[in-house]
Amino acid sequence: MPNENLARELLELHTVGVDGGYDEDDVVEVAHVLTGWTINPRTGQMVFRDAWHSMDGVREVLGWRPEGRSGREAGVSFLDHLAHLPQTARHLAVKLCRRFVADDPPPALVDRAADAYLEHGTEIAPVVRLILTSDEFAASASAKVRRPFELLAAQGRALGLDFGDLSGSPLVRRVPQTLRLLGEPLYTWPSPDGPPDIGSPWLNAGTMLQRWNVTLALTRGELREMTIDLDRHRPVDADDAGEYLERLAYGLGVEIDAVTLGVGLELLGLEPGSPAPEPSADELAELAALVLIAPAAHRR
Repeated sequence: MPNENLARELLELHTVGVDGGYDEDDVVEVAHVLTGWTINPRTGQMVFRDAWHSMDGVREVLGWRPEGRSGREAGVSFLDHLAHLPQTARHLAVKLCRRFVADDPPPALVDRAADAYLEHGTEIAPVVRLILTSDEFAASASAKVRRPFELLAAQGRALGLDFGDLSGSPLVRRVPQTLRLLGEPLYTWPSPDGPPDIGSPWLNAGTMLQRWNVTLALTRGELREMTIDLDRHRPVDADDAGEYLERLAYGLGVEIDAVTLGVGLELLGLEPGSPAPEPSADELAELAALVLIAPAAHRR
């Protein structure tokens, strides 16, 4: 039975994109081209089953014709054709530029990335290299919102979490559980397009509350298997309370803003210019969480 879902995902998500010039009849033809392609459920390896294959009704899709080919050879030929189409080049360029630079990718950078993709015979490395060495990338600091996985990883690095040997560790279960709580279930996104790579779905009242709760639980040591030594992050030799908070933020890799600084002083019950505090363990945990949930900490 032809798998039209697979055919649609191949065209819409992985190659030419939803505006790539195909129609419903093309989806049906692609589904026939891909009949017989499956996996060995025991090994996960791709296998082709000739008895499941049918090229019935396949004439032309996006400029590709069977020309006597069938079976696995037809599928490989069609995939190669799709990979070299200008629509695919642009679709992938947009996705990569959105991933690394901005939710609304700069058109000029997209054009250069698409050209590089075609000029290098569909190799991805030259495209990524072009994007990461571009002026647009250099100017994109803090333009992208961290998805939950990126946020948790950044907080782990900032706090100095030592995961040690993960084999058999309960932490292997704890991380997916935490990510599910934050809205980005690991490897189990319900739709085939994967988690959104733009900021708006991750910055709303519900998601922000979860981010705050998880961050506070992390700094308080309430997330099992994720322990930290917050005392190592205590600033020393600060001249006043404001500088204390600034040094704490700097040590955690976050650029503190005026609002976050003011909230930190309120948490400590201090005024600007007050002597540097000596917060308790609980207060330090709250201050560290405040820093790690500051606006700048949500962006990469």
